[in-house]
Amino acid sequence: MLKKLLLLAVFTLLFAEPVLAVPGDWWGSVKINDRYMANGSTVTAYVNGNITPAASSIVGSLLSNYYLVHVEAMSGDSITFKVNNIPVEQSAQSWSEGDHELNLSIKVNSSFTSSVSINATKNAVIDAINETGTSLEITTNNDVSGTVSVIKYSENPLTENFGVVGLDTYIQIETSPEIADAFSWAIIKIYYTNEEVNKYGLEENSLRIYYYNLTDGTWIPYNPPNGGVNTADNYVWANTTHFSLFGVYGTALQTTTTSLGTVTGGGGSSGGGPAPTTNKTTCPKILCVYDPCPNRHLPDANGCINCASPCPTNATTTAPSGTVCGNGICESGENNSNCPADCLILPTTTTPMTSSPITGLAVFVSSQFGMSLLLSAMIVAALIIVFYKKWYVPRKIKKGQ
Repeated sequence: MLKKLLLLAVFTLLFAEPVLAVPGDWWGSVKINDRYMANGSTVTAYVNGNITPAASSIVGSLLSNYYLVHVEAMSGDSITFKVNNIPVEQSAQSWSEGDHELNLSIKVNSSFTSSVSINATKNAVIDAINETGTSLEITTNNDVSGTVSVIKYSENPLTENFGVVGLDTYIQIETSPEIADAFSWAIIKIYYTNEEVNKYGLEENSLRIYYYNLTDGTWIPYNPPNGGVNTADNYVWANTTHFSLFGVYGTALQTTTTSLGTVTGGGGSSGGGPAPTTNKTTCPKILCVYDPCPNRHLPDANGCINCASPCPTNATTTAPSGTVCGNGICESGENNSNCPADCLILPTTTTPMTSSPITGLAVFVSSQFGMSLLLSAMIVAALIIVFYKKWYVPRKIKKGQ
């Protein structure tokens, strides 16, 4: 009897099929401002809010202006969609087996689409200034024809934000697959007005084009020599080797409170006398994409300390205690105030959490194959208990009698 039970358990472990996720198909049209979106756009599907797409599809790969995506999930899972990484207007779908028609749409402020033929020996200029305030100069590595679309948003279409102030100008650039395959580089120009700069309180010389990095969800600036600002003609520019979602950001003007009121920026006084004496300085809260010396900044001319204020130099100076400041050793009498070059205040770090046995078990159980093995183990355990109670224990009792 025991041999039979063991054979049954082995058979269950070897031949029991794991519970596999069954694909669910979603298909439909893709529109932008109630117009069909250009073929070549990417539709991505996400399961239960996971930041990694579960599936993707190219619009027009099977039928012009339509998508078809296969999503593997479990019954009741929440499915959301994005088009070119922009969340769609449609609400989350509840996963179920079979096919589902779902027409996707996104809303933008303005857009421009043009058919273009590009010669490999001559750059193609795309003028979408009237529609989106943007112009492109595209270079390809061979002669090609296709379409170029420029889409403008007046607010960040993504949920990811960061502390740099922007003009609320976001540009999405798309090309047909023919141009994408031959694309080499492009010069992007995004135009702005002085009124916009004043409205958002930005330092005009600090304006830059940023692109959204899909890999890690961050905004990356095009700094010189790959980007900059033309304050005479009022545009920011970038030399790029890929198309993405672009935004215009800059540094906020510093606001100083004086005895005569609030002065913004670095302008001089309007009268013939000297600038009024500053009684109180209001330091702005500035968040930088790149901080050259975290937690080591010295006060600027206004007494403000932030990621835009000066970093300590490596020059050797004498600290009040008589020790040498700048030798890389935080000696007695030195501190972050009188010798920040030696006595750094490092940002607090969190030790990565290692996997515990419970976490490992949870991961194992959450996998489909793991569920099958766990179920098989439970069956074997149950059979052993039945064997013990129904056969082994009664037999022991009889022997004892």
